[in-house]
Amino acid sequence: FTLLIADDPLNPLADNSQYWLAECFYSKTEFKKAISEFKKVRNFPGTDKDDDAQLKIGMSYLSMNKKEDAQEQFQKFLDVYPESEYVIIVRESLKQISLE
Repeated sequence: FTLLIADDPLNPLADNSQYWLAECFYSKTEFKKAISEFKKVRNFPGTDKDDDAQLKIGMSYLSMNKKEDAQEQFQKFLDVYPESEYVIIVRESLKQISLE
């Protein structure tokens, strides 16, 4: 993924590569690195992975038990992507945070 992004950042798959690179760190529970990599997804104009990345930023903070940061990122998600397919997941995550 890193090579594709570095060699050809205008490649139509570069944004997906960036997202999946971040997912690799997330799956390895390297959440700080995952957040950093998910944030880079926004740098690709016209990406269709921006809402996915924003969701995973919030989930990463939640996994680190940083509930205030997670809440902030989930609220940002709702503000920026109110029509996303992930709105239900985000609302449920926010509800869970408020119950704890």
